Amino acid sequence: SFLLADAREAWVLDTADQYWAAERVADGTVRNISNVLSVRGAGDVRHARVVDECVRRGLCTGVDDFNFARAFSRAGDYTPHKAPGREASGE
Repeated sequence: SFLLADAREAWVLDTADQYWAAERVADGTVRNISNVLSVRGAGDVRHARVVDECVRRGLCTGVDDFNFARAFSRAGDYTPHKAPGREASGE
């Protein structure tokens, strides 16, 4: 995961092989990342074919249930809640 930020906006970018998804950090919020994939859900922008590839692999049925972190995390690394542990508290 990467945090990309300037004075106007911030994004979280996750990558897995050739695929990626990015999520804009909402105004007035705090966001941090850890050592696991952080974009849970489809993200705000994503690789043009990532959802189709995950449908082909049986990892989702379409964009409505696509979850980048779930699809590309190693077994045991994915936590289903939005903000686990320290990430939730902004530490």
